[in-house]
Amino acid sequence: AKKSSQKWSPFFEQLNGLAGNQIVFDRILIQSLSFPVRIQGRADNEKVIVNFKNTIASQPNLEKANLPLTGIRPTADRRMSFELSFVIKSLNR
Repeated sequence: AKKSSQKWSPFFEQLNGLAGNQIVFDRILIQSLSFPVRIQGRADNEKVIVNFKNTIASQPNLEKANLPLTGIRPTADRRMSFELSFVIKSLNR
């Protein structure tokens, strides 16, 4: 069973690297590789969020990045919250 299990550490390292120090993750929901990953997070402004979505979309192992503009909202601390989803094609980059 251990040999057939997926290795998630490289994926989370990749995601953290793509976010850099401008994106803060509040929640990451992964049900399985068959369902889209859903991220809720915060950033200083909308431009940073859109750039993050575009960076996700440009990754060869990720696809169908979706960032509904209605999901970008101001927060009490003058940042912007967002909801983003994408599909993992492969856990390998």
